[in-house]
Amino acid sequence: MLPSLHLETGHQETARKLVGQIFNPIAEEFMVSVRDEWLEEPTKTWFHEDRRRRFKATPDEVAAPKAGQEGWEVASQPVFGKLKDLLTSHTNDDGPFITGSKPCYEDFVVVSIFESMKRVARDRYEQLIAYDKSFKTLHEACQPCLEKDGEADAEPRKRLKCGESTVSQLHLDRQNV
Repeated sequence: MLPSLHLETGHQETARKLVGQIFNPIAEEFMVSVRDEWLEEPTKTWFHEDRRRRFKATPDEVAAPKAGQEGWEVASQPVFGKLKDLLTSHTNDDGPFITGSKPCYEDFVVVSIFESMKRVARDRYEQLIAYDKSFKTLHEACQPCLEKDGEADAEPRKRLKCGESTVSQLHLDRQNV
């Protein structure tokens, strides 16, 4: 059962902005990882072709490092510092959450990027989590709310089951409607 989330902390906008600032620079990497690690044929081919039409480039071309562009971990250092401040400067006690021992909405906004990165871009997750112990502490404290039927660390393709259909089958069914 999920805990009651406290919405009155006033940090929602800050949490959303920080998560966006962490995610946006690596969104293209996520696109490639989703295609390669999560999708099966024929959905994988459709995804690749759809992104080529949308972006006028393949997912691999979109995700390729740009000349003169700082690495994600260097560019994100100021954002990591702001996130650390959010996680550590508003506590009422020694608890693992933003406000201390009771979780608030913002905890799950922040943990959404941790969990997404853990599942889709493990190397980026490890870089982020290594920045400050408060990141890992928060993520671990929220784990019971993230697990569903013990599948939190299941293989990606196993998590994409929707009943007896795979995502690929659902895509084909949608095309045939």
